[in-house]
Amino acid sequence: MFAFLVAAYDSCFAWMYRDVLSSWEMNPLVLWTAARVGLLAVIGFKLMGLVLAAGLALHCRRSRPPLARSLTQFVFGVYALLAVHYVVGHQQPTEYELACRSSAELRNR
Repeated sequence: MFAFLVAAYDSCFAWMYRDVLSSWEMNPLVLWTAARVGLLAVIGFKLMGLVLAAGLALHCRRSRPPLARSLTQFVFGVYALLAVHYVVGHQQPTEYELACRSSAELRNR
């Protein structure tokens, strides 16, 4: 469930700021794919991958519980890192803010 929430936030953020996608998206494969087939296709592909991983985890839960646990922990870990990246990223100043600070420092000299 956590992975779906993070993916939903990521997709919503990407859709809201799709006009400036190239200025904040760090994944070159996403940028290339979005330029070729559109952001909606990228979001759909991501959702299908997440649904596949969840389905695989549910299947493994019935037949191989240790494998399901490992797969779930891996997916949770990846999305936890993505969530941390967003939190840290929102704490960092943007390039625009850094440019404003530099300009203000030059004017104060």
